[in-house]
Amino acid sequence: MEELYITHYFYPGTDPWKNIMNLPEQEAFRVAAELADKHKDTTSFGRFSDFANYYPDRKRADEYVREEFIKLGGRPELKHPYSFVLGECEYLRNWFDTNDKIVLALSDIPDEQISFTLGDSCALLIHGEEPVVLTKAMLLDEISACDGSVEEYCKKSLGRYAYIEVQLWADRSIYRREKMDYRTDKLILHYVTEEDLAEVMRTWPSDHSPLSEEEAEGVISYLQSNCAKNIAGSIFHLCLAVCAAEDPDTIMGWCGLDGSRSHTEPEIFILLDEEYRNKGYGTECVKELLRIAVEDFSLQSVHGGCAKDNIASYKAMEKGGMVCYGTEENGDPLFRYTVKGEDGSRE
Repeated sequence: MEELYITHYFYPGTDPWKNIMNLPEQEAFRVAAELADKHKDTTSFGRFSDFANYYPDRKRADEYVREEFIKLGGRPELKHPYSFVLGECEYLRNWFDTNDKIVLALSDIPDEQISFTLGDSCALLIHGEEPVVLTKAMLLDEISACDGSVEEYCKKSLGRYAYIEVQLWADRSIYRREKMDYRTDKLILHYVTEEDLAEVMRTWPSDHSPLSEEEAEGVISYLQSNCAKNIAGSIFHLCLAVCAAEDPDTIMGWCGLDGSRSHTEPEIFILLDEEYRNKGYGTECVKELLRIAVEDFSLQSVHGGCAKDNIASYKAMEKGGMVCYGTEENGDPLFRYTVKGEDGSRE
C-alpha cells in the first residue's frame, strides 16, 4: 500500500494549531468576531461571520464523532479535534485560497488519537445525516480491500462527498514529526525542527563534516530564526531539507531561496548529495521553489546561477522554468524567473 498522509490547509499568517473551539465560549465568540471583521472578503472566514449558527453545529459534530470514536476504542485527549483530510483536497485548497498546509504521515499518528469520517462531519449532521466514523485500522482494511488504492477506495466510498475528513484528538506534541512542509510528486521540502537533530548532524553542511549535537541545535535555531523573517514580498533566507516522499525521514540535501543579495529577488539554491543527483530531484526543487516564491511570498522574480561546467544545475533551472539571460565575466550562466502581466502569466 502507498504511504498515506493527511493534510491541513490554513490561511497564510494564521496559526494552524489553534482551534477556536478549544477556547472558552465567550472568548471563542470574541475571536470569531475579530476574524470575521478582519477577513470580510475571504471565503474560509465566512463561518466566523455566522458564528452563532456555526458554533453549536461544530460543537455537536465534534461531540458526536468523539463519542463514536470512543465506542470504537479511541482515546481522544481533546474535546475538539484538529481537522485534516486524507491526502490532498483541491476543493479545500481553493476554499482557503492557499498552498500553506501541514502534512503528516499517517504512520506517525497513534491509532487511538485519530479518526475518519466520509465527508465533512459538521455538514453531514447539519443535513440530517450521521457521519460514518472509522478508526485507522478500519480505514486501512477498507483501502486494502480496494487493492491498496486510496483513489479506488475514494471512488467507491465517497460518492458525493469531496473528501475524507480526518480528526486528530491530541495535542501536536504527540506526533513524531510536525511537517509544515511542501510536497511534490517525488519530494517533501521540509522545515527542519528539533526532531531532525540527528539528520542535521549528519548532513549539514554539504561537506558532511559531522556536527556535534550542540552545533546542530544551533543550525536549526538559525534556520528557524531566518525563516521567521520571511514575509510576503521579501525573503530573508528560506532553507528547506530535501526528502524523498517515500522516505521522509532521510535528508537528501538542502534547497531554498537566499535574500542576501536582494530580498525582493532572492537567489535560488539547491545542494543535493551526490547519490541523489541526476534523478530529476533538482528540477522538481526548482519548480516548487518558484511556486513558493510567487504564490506564498508574492514575489515577482527569482534569480539563479551556477558554474559554467555544472551541466546538471543548468538543466535543472532551465527545465524548472527559469531563463538564462546572460553570463558572469567568467562565463558562469545567469538565470531569472519573472512573473509578468496582470493575468499572472510567467516568463
